[in-house]
Amino acid sequence: MPSESPILYLVSATNPHHATIEAATRVLEHGELIAYPTDTLYALGVDPRNREALGRLFKTKRRPPAREVPLVAANIVQVEKCLGKLPRIGRLLAENFWPGPLTLVIEMHSNSSRSVLVDQDTVAVRVPNSRISCELAAELGCPITATSANRSGKRPAHTASEAVTAVGSDLSVVLDGGATDLAVPSTIVDVRADHPILIRAGSVAWDCVLESI
Repeated sequence: MPSESPILYLVSATNPHHATIEAATRVLEHGELIAYPTDTLYALGVDPRNREALGRLFKTKRRPPAREVPLVAANIVQVEKCLGKLPRIGRLLAENFWPGPLTLVIEMHSNSSRSVLVDQDTVAVRVPNSRISCELAAELGCPITATSANRSGKRPAHTASEAVTAVGSDLSVVLDGGATDLAVPSTIVDVRADHPILIRAGSVAWDCVLESI
């Protein structure tokens, strides 16, 4: 269970120490909550296969569990293995913008995906340009949650200290990889139809998305 002061690990954004990634992953496997840097903002991570951990995440965010939870993955292979095959447009965008700050909303097709976010039929996922994020997902063996490290409606965290200030009492571990590179949320695009639909403007310009398909 988290303490008043979470364990803080200093970690290189470009060359994270594997033992640190392993330690954080063990915390995820025990159903606990971590904060870690992506390429855009600091995120709250839990194992999305664990209902109790997801409940803890929603309680920390202070938002209803009906809201969808975005995920980050290690690579395209992990996305399709754990969540389902990317549609044609989704594959094009993934190949053009991953790793990077473009989130794709897809349907979860495979039976195996039902063990991840079991109450959701769709999922928002991306492969971030962040070795820390990708190595966490690789070590866990599935994508991890990546909702911003703050209470709902509050300012998102761009540094580890901001994440601790926002939700520190609910965290077990914080990975401090320095300030995030972009400090702007990812662009979210729904790729379930025959044409992409912009859900949220962000780091990737919508014109760039349209020009790439």
